[in-house]
Amino acid sequence: MYSIKPTKEKDINKVCKLMLPFPKSYPKHYVNSTKRGGIKWLLQYATKSKDKYDVKSYILELNKQIIGHVIYYKDVRCFEGGVYELRALVINSSYANKEYGKLLLNHIEKELKKINARMLWLQTDKSKYKFYLKQKYSLVGIYKNYWGKDKDRYVFSKNI
Repeated sequence: MYSIKPTKEKDINKVCKLMLPFPKSYPKHYVNSTKRGGIKWLLQYATKSKDKYDVKSYILELNKQIIGHVIYYKDVRCFEGGVYELRALVINSSYANKEYGKLLLNHIEKELKKINARMLWLQTDKSKYKFYLKQKYSLVGIYKNYWGKDKDRYVFSKNI
């Protein structure tokens, strides 16, 4: 049986380790960075934040083993408010294509509905293009060669 729980400080290193096998999406320097914007910094911030709407991080456990993670936060650049950015969604490759990513995404969408969020947006590469379309996200932009030659950035959003 699986469970989705808020990420605790004791989970941070396990979450980072979960992300490292995906260097195209989560380069080691980005995952392990404790500087503002890095994943480890964001996880530390999420586990200590007092603002329940600021940043949220969840782990997905199966048989007491972390097999997935998601983190999102309030996009303060949107002056109307209610817009959130999905910063990371990762599932252990041994559990890929078994609906666990969908479970995490549905969980945070429900959480965002509770606080009357308007929209969730994200950026990804071509490998996750079909997944987000299947989850009813709209493609709102493509940045050609954003991450290097033939490494395009796809921006998706979904009204909540």
